[in-house]
Amino acid sequence: MVSPFRVSAFARIFNKYSVFSERPGNIKLPCTWDETRVLQGTLGQYISVARRKGVEWFVGTITNNNARTLQLAFNFLPPGKTFTAKIYSDDPAMDTPTKVKTEQRNVDATTILNIRLPASGGLAVWVY
Repeated sequence: MVSPFRVSAFARIFNKYSVFSERPGNIKLPCTWDETRVLQGTLGQYISVARRKGVEWFVGTITNNNARTLQLAFNFLPPGKTFTAKIYSDDPAMDTPTKVKTEQRNVDATTILNIRLPASGGLAVWVY
């Protein structure tokens, strides 16, 4: 088993073999971070981590071999400000080579996403 601390959901989703045709060209993942927060998790089961560079946040959630439903709270964002979130999630029903679903929505510090992770799946969110 690969530790979720070593492989982020962004790296795992965007490093799939055929992802280059689906990967958004304007995401540039930082090499260093201003802040890292572990949002939730259970050792060996799942983890959600948020990392900030400047005003942008990169959130990754991965699970082990068990599918699960989680609530992802955005309470790490500053209150009173609305952000755009691009959400990339594993979805076996997607008709793409990587099976990655992409959606966009507005989020703020009160937002809670209900997420469904397939077995060995993940979710990545770019907040800007």
